[in-house]
Order: sequence, then structure tokens, then C-alpha cells
Amino acid sequence: KARLGFKNVGKSKIFSPQHQLPSAPANFVGRKEALAKLEKQLRSAQKAGATISGKHAGLQGMGGVGKTAFATVLAHKLKDYYPDAQIYINLRGSDAEHRPPVAPTEAMQNIIHALYPEVKLPEELDKLLPIYNGIISAAGRVMLFLDNVAGANQVKPLLPAPNCLLLVTSRSHFSLPGLIQKNIDCLSSEGSQKLLLKLASRIKGNEVEAAEHCGHLPLALEIF
Repeated sequence: KARLGFKNVGKSKIFSPQHQLPSAPANFVGRKEALAKLEKQLRSAQKAGATISGKHAGLQGMGGVGKTAFATVLAHKLKDYYPDAQIYINLRGSDAEHRPPVAPTEAMQNIIHALYPEVKLPEELDKLLPIYNGIISAAGRVMLFLDNVAGANQVKPLLPAPNCLLLVTSRSHFSLPGLIQKNIDCLSSEGSQKLLLKLASRIKGNEVEAAEHCGHLPLALEIF
């Protein structure tokens, strides 16, 4: 199967649905050690992927802590190891528009159609699952980035073959076979000040107070 991606055709480019990673965040700061450690673990070929959750002040999975940004940076660091496809899906575990979470069957269909857009698929999970497993096994080295997951039951049917890597972000804390659990907290005081100065250099001199006011929460810092 030909690998697509962005291909040059004269001066134009054609986008392939097989390569869907969001752009790496321009203002990502901090978390260097945590990122390096998890990258090393996932390169070891002993783990099938990772679930990345957040924590803050004892509130598990708090939104805005930077789970998606962390996972996106990690995905870009690992994408060359999974060149055949990088597929991203927002599973809407928590949705600002109050849409329901994406059902496993719908997510499975989206993944298959990213690899084979024209294939006709059944709606029933028991009929779809063997097709999914066969296609993923034959697809080569594939990265699945499942963002904003509601919980383990949404991901279990989507666990890929050993040739693939699965990255999961969620506000919930759960474990699945072969996946590393990684919890990330708010930025350090130094990291949050650095982010604020990157976003708005005019606040220099007040960055300590501003970072504390935002609770060192990345989302709050970005909208400050």
C-alpha cells in the first residue's frame, strides 16, 4: 500500500487522511524530563502506548492541564517510527458543545476509512471488529492518537496490533493492558512564568503574580 501524506504535485500539495497529527503547539514549555522519559519508554518496543491523564489539587483529570499538548508533542517526536499512518480522533469524552462521546464503532470506522476510504463497513461491533483487527495488523507501523477519551470502555475495542502505537488522553484515570499510565500536573512556577512571557512579553515584571493567579494551569495562562 502506497504511503501518502503531503505529496508534492508540481507546486501543489495533496493531503492524505492517513497523516492527521495536529500541529505541535508553538508555545509548549516545561515537562522536558517527563516527555523524555515517556518517549524513551515508548521507543523500547515493550509498551503498546500510553494513557495521559491530568491532575491538579487532588482533582483527577482536570481539564486545561495540557494533556493534549503534551501528547501532541510526544506524537511528533515518535511519528518517524510509525510512518505508515498517524490517525487522530477526538472521542469527545468531555465536549464543550455537549455532544455525546464517539461510540467505539464510529471511531473504528473512522480509523478504517482513513486507511481505506472506499471500503463499505458493517455497523455492528462484532462484525466490524475482525475487519478492524485485520486491517490494522496489515497496515504497517501505525500511530493512533485518541484524544479526550471518556474511559476504558471507549478504548478497549480499539486496542491496535503490536506493530502500532496508541496514545490516549483522558480526564479519567484508567489502565489498559500494555499501556503506560502517565499523569501530568500543572506547570512549575518557572514553567508557567516562561509560558506567560512567551505569550505576552508586556507583562514582564508581573509574571510571578500572574502565574500564581492562574494556578499554573496552562489553559488559564493562555487565556489570561
